[in-house]
Amino acid sequence: MVAAGSFAVLAFLVSNLRYRKMQLEVEEEAAARMSPSGASLLVLEAVRKKPIGALRIQTDAPERAEDIRALLTHHLRKEDQVRLLQSGIHLVLVDCPEASLPRVASRLTGILKSAGLSKGTISMSMPELDTESIFTWIQRGEAVTPAENQRGGWGVLPENWPRDEEASVEISSSVDPLTGVLHPDRVSRAIRRLLATHRRVGTEMSLIRVDVDQLGEVNLTLGREAGDQVLKAVANCLMVSCRETDLVGRVEEDEFVLCLPATSEQSARAARRMSDQLKEVMLRVGDKEIRFSAGFGIATMPVDGRNPKMLFDRAGWAMREAKKKGRGLCVAFSPGMEPSTHVEGADISSPESF
Repeated sequence: MVAAGSFAVLAFLVSNLRYRKMQLEVEEEAAARMSPSGASLLVLEAVRKKPIGALRIQTDAPERAEDIRALLTHHLRKEDQVRLLQSGIHLVLVDCPEASLPRVASRLTGILKSAGLSKGTISMSMPELDTESIFTWIQRGEAVTPAENQRGGWGVLPENWPRDEEASVEISSSVDPLTGVLHPDRVSRAIRRLLATHRRVGTEMSLIRVDVDQLGEVNLTLGREAGDQVLKAVANCLMVSCRETDLVGRVEEDEFVLCLPATSEQSARAARRMSDQLKEVMLRVGDKEIRFSAGFGIATMPVDGRNPKMLFDRAGWAMREAKKKGRGLCVAFSPGMEPSTHVEGADISSPESF
């Protein structure tokens, strides 16, 4: 007679074997080349959870496909995904806002070039919950080869971004040409999308508006070129300080906007850190040295509202309060900062667009 304890041990071993078999099947599926339909389902499932950026990468070295996959996986984060399709195309899914996707594509282009891959194409997309459009986008790559890149080298194709056909394919019109951050025309849509995602999952999100102090005076006394150098330096500092999952955009000539998953306290600390970093930068224009600063205004969802326009306005009122008090200051929104002429319009709990 077999003891009851032996049956328990046997059941435990069988359960472990089944679990290990399932693990191996998942690992084999991940390692195998995916069909377009399988890749479409993968993207669809990812988009259901959160907005993601998708890159379709095709090179002129199909024989190196496995090595390229390993290279891309090594240089991306654990939460990002790299899949090799049956056609030899690499599908990369990255957790980042729309504004950051061109930067990710540019970084991967540099990595692939360094690995000796001199020619290829990278197509960008921010997939929606639409199986047909996802499948079409994935399939389209099979008809596009690096040889069709007439300009030679690498081309980054922003298929979901409007672009000037006469411009270099490596520059997306979603990027501000002077500063390299998100173009003003793209900011409101990107903020709406990012805030909507965090509203659904119930996480806090901070919107920070940044206005460069006395830029007009720099333009007037040292020239527009000097002012442009200041704007570039400010944008670079903001991008270096932010993560790929944060949004960095330009909204006015001398104003930027940040959108990041953070509480009011966390975003205040981040703003103070960036403000201090800006004050340490020194630019030389001719025989002149330029130092500069910026005012930071912060509004946080949901404590300051859930409406993107209301958050944007309240961050702006906080920013103006910072600039009234001095240079290089950071101020979080509080009741009473609204201008006297302001009339409360939409319900701040309503997720209305800009």
